[in-house]
Amino acid sequence: MKLYIGILRGSENTFPEALMRYINEKVGVTKVGETNIVAEDVMVGHHQLQELRKYVLLFDRVSHQIPYFRSLLRSVSEQHTYLLNRSEILQNFDRYNGLHYASTLGINIPEMVLLPHHLPPNALAPSNFRNLIYPLDWHKMFSHVHFPALLKTVDEGPYLSYWVQDAEAFFEAYHRSESRLLVLQQAFAPTMYYRVYVLGQELFYVMPYNPEVVPLLRYHKTSEKLIQPETKKLIIECLYPLIAKLRSDFVQVEVALSYGQPYVTDIMFSAVDADYNLVGKVHFEWIVKNLAQLIIDKVLRQSYAGLPPNPQT
Repeated sequence: MKLYIGILRGSENTFPEALMRYINEKVGVTKVGETNIVAEDVMVGHHQLQELRKYVLLFDRVSHQIPYFRSLLRSVSEQHTYLLNRSEILQNFDRYNGLHYASTLGINIPEMVLLPHHLPPNALAPSNFRNLIYPLDWHKMFSHVHFPALLKTVDEGPYLSYWVQDAEAFFEAYHRSESRLLVLQQAFAPTMYYRVYVLGQELFYVMPYNPEVVPLLRYHKTSEKLIQPETKKLIIECLYPLIAKLRSDFVQVEVALSYGQPYVTDIMFSAVDADYNLVGKVHFEWIVKNLAQLIIDKVLRQSYAGLPPNPQT
């Protein structure tokens, strides 16, 4: 018997391909009883429900960007297929609202403001924005957040983040954003920034990074081994209430540690960043190996016990 795992992905290559390769070559070749486990890309045309019934588990990496896939997965969720990261809480959040939700749990978050689109999205006519005050009170905004600051995308497109030292740098980045939805967020100096991957709500991987450099260099030459044990413990304890509420299988959280106080600065759960070129070899291999094992465990639990791997809502 074969148990199938389906990967639904967009333009990314390194992470989903490494994940499928690890499952198929290092795990799938090891039979569990008379069962083989196979991971593959999901291929769909016009959707009929029976087309995806062969999958015990689907790992979604792209439906947050494509409405067709989003609708498809809603229909699949009514079957016995397990959707990795399917949580009703997560469906209602973008990265801006996710931080506000964290603050209701007593977690520190930075000062921030949500910005209107620089250009109208979806070619909407200007008349659709009659309720929007213009020009914006930039001075009030900058006085609230202060510089340096981080200008980040919070919508469903590719993630972008800019370190802006002053108003001139802000406007340069803001004008390049076109119709993306952005938040201007307080930056902390002096401070240390950390990215935390959380798997299965209980396995935490903490890696330091530098937000002031270009994205492809932020996580290189860093190691979890460089973090003091008490620092790692402080960060994980800060995140426990949030992770327990999200009930998600695979979450990425970014934390700033300023004068001994942790601040959650970003939460990603729709398509966690795990590209090889972004995070580097050591971090990448940890994510692939441990996520693959989590997926295998869920597939086997569902298949042999006749139970869902975990409550999803």
